[in-house]
Amino acid sequence: MSTKTIKPKGKRGALTLHSHLCERNNIFYYRYKLPEAHGPDLPRRELRISLRTGNKKEALRIVSKLHVYVTEYIERNPVSDHIPVEEQKLHVNALRDELRRIVDDILEGKNKKLLSYEEIRHRLNSYLINLLDEDLMDTTPLPIELESTHKGSINEKFSYKDVFNKESDKYVRQMHTFENFENWFPEAIVTLVVDKVFSTDELSEENAISIAKMMQQIQSIYWKVKAARANGDFTYEKQFYLQQQEINNKESDKNIELFNKINDYINSNSNINKILLSNFIEKYKETKINDGDWTERNVVTHMGRIKILLEILGDKIVQSITREDMRDFKDKLKRIPTHRATKPEYKNKTINELLSVDHEHTLSITTINDTLQEISAMFEWGIREELIEKNPARSLLLKDDQLAIDKKLPLTADDLKIIFFHKRLYTIKI
Repeated sequence: MSTKTIKPKGKRGALTLHSHLCERNNIFYYRYKLPEAHGPDLPRRELRISLRTGNKKEALRIVSKLHVYVTEYIERNPVSDHIPVEEQKLHVNALRDELRRIVDDILEGKNKKLLSYEEIRHRLNSYLINLLDEDLMDTTPLPIELESTHKGSINEKFSYKDVFNKESDKYVRQMHTFENFENWFPEAIVTLVVDKVFSTDELSEENAISIAKMMQQIQSIYWKVKAARANGDFTYEKQFYLQQQEINNKESDKNIELFNKINDYINSNSNINKILLSNFIEKYKETKINDGDWTERNVVTHMGRIKILLEILGDKIVQSITREDMRDFKDKLKRIPTHRATKPEYKNKTINELLSVDHEHTLSITTINDTLQEISAMFEWGIREELIEKNPARSLLLKDDQLAIDKKLPLTADDLKIIFFHKRLYTIKI
C-alpha cells in the first residue's frame, strides 16, 4: 500500500494546501505535522485524517476547512514546556478526534445554514470595499526601479499599471478556465474563512466552488482598481462603491426581517422530529406495553437488550445513527463479558471500562443476535411511526455455524448420578 503526496502546481511560494493532502488506495487524507512544542517527546507528531473520498475537488474542499481549524487551534492552545508525554498524547488525540468530527459533519451536511445568492454577493462586495479601503490607507510606498536609456535619460523600468492589470487578467483567466484550480480554490476558501467573510458551516459542496469563483472575480476587480489608481484614475472605482451602496439600500428593514424569518424557519425545520435515542427508546417501550406486545414479566429482558445501545452509542439524535455506528456497535458487543450485571468484578464499571480490557468469556453469538434483532425491530417500528427514515441495524446478524445440539453443555458424572440414581426414584411408599 503506497501513499502518494499530491504535488502543487503553479507558482512556487503561492499558498497551497497540497502539502497537507495525500492519497492512499484512492482515498485522500489530510496530513499535518504539529509544531515541536505540541509534542516534543512524541515519536510522531503527524496528524493523518481520512477524508473518506476519492474525489480530489471534494478532498480539497474538506482540507481547506480542516486546515483553518488546525491553524486556529495551534494559536489558541499554546503548549507549555516540559509537559508529561501522556499529556502531550492527550492533546494530540483530542485534536485528532475533533478533526474526525469535523469531517463527519462536512460529509453528513450537519449544521449547514442557507445562504442566498444576494447574501453571498453582499458579503463579497463588502469584502472588496474593505480591501480597497485598506489599500488606500496603506502608507507603504511602492518601490521605483529605474533604468538608463541608450541616450542617457532615466526612465522607470516598468509600469505598475501594467503589472496590476496582468494580475487582474490572471484571476479572470483562472475563473473561466479553472487553470490551477487545485491552488486557487482552497486558497480562496481559506482566505474567506480566516477573514471571517463566511463561516465553515455556511460553506457546502453546493456553494463552495461558486463562492471561490466569485472570489476570483473580486480579486480581479481589486487589481483593476489598483491599476487605475497607479495611473492616477480614481473614478474607475466609483462604480463599485455605488454598487455596494445600492445593495445596502435594497436591504430595507422589511426585507431583512423577511430574510431572518426564512432563515429561522429553515433552521427550525431542520430539527423537526429530531429525537434523542433515550426518548426514542421510551416511546418504543410505552407503545409495546400499551399494545400488549410486552408484559410486565418480559419488559426487563427487552429493555436490557435495547439499553445497551444507549450505553455504547451515547444519547445521540436517533436520526443521526448510521450503518457505520451499528457495525461498530456489533463489534463492541463481541467484546462484552458475560454476566456483567451479576459478577462482582464487573459491577459499577462503565461500558467503556469493560471494553478497554480483554475478557476470557464474552457474549455468545446467540445473545448478540438476539440483541441486534431486538434493536432492529425497534428501528422498524420507528419507520412505521414515521419517526425515522431508515433502519441502520437491518441484516447485521452474526453467522452462527455451531449446531444447536453442540451448544448444550455435556453432562458430568455427578449430573448423571443425580438424574438416574436419585433416591426418590427408588423410594418405595409403604
